[in-house]
Amino acid sequence: MKTDPKAPKAFASRLQKPGFKDPKLLIGLFLILMSLTGVITVVNIANQTKPYWVTTREIYVGEEISEKDLKKVDVRLSEASSHYLSTEDSGTPHIATQFIGAHQLIPKNSLGEVEQNDRKKTTIVLDSTIASGYKAGDLVDVWVSSKNETGNGYATPVRLMEQAEIARINSEDSVLGSTGKTALQLLVSEDVLSSILHATSNDSKISLVPSF
Repeated sequence: MKTDPKAPKAFASRLQKPGFKDPKLLIGLFLILMSLTGVITVVNIANQTKPYWVTTREIYVGEEISEKDLKKVDVRLSEASSHYLSTEDSGTPHIATQFIGAHQLIPKNSLGEVEQNDRKKTTIVLDSTIASGYKAGDLVDVWVSSKNETGNGYATPVRLMEQAEIARINSEDSVLGSTGKTALQLLVSEDVLSSILHATSNDSKISLVPSF
């Protein structure tokens, strides 16, 4: 049986290591590089941070937020990024429309513009047991019962305002000692402010009812 003298050479050529100019090797290296580049890009995007503002102290409802109340931090928020105040957002002064704790990111829905704030602050005092049922940011209706002329009772309660907002609650220990009373700071409309001040100075009974 005759053998092809070219067969060993062809077989040997198939066993040779591919050179750097081999198209298959180049295509394989290209695909590996593209895969690695894609993985690195995805990891970088996933770990990308952005500077946001966080509070340096507790900020209560109705307070104006200034630069000294803020500091920058780099945070990765991904999908939630649009809900918080970043350093790229408008520098327009803001007021807090909700209580914001210290060292927290600032939700955009807790901010209002200063020129839109037409409410005034006033303070009332309640029994601590009643005040403990409220927190900053709660909306309440303000009811007032004036003292009778005889001083032995109170008149029928009258609602002075709907949806007043509790801006701050001062603990009895820090403000009124151990009297069992707690001071609540309310944000009220200007047209009822004088009536509330009159009630507090004339020993009228002020009650708060949660707004619905």
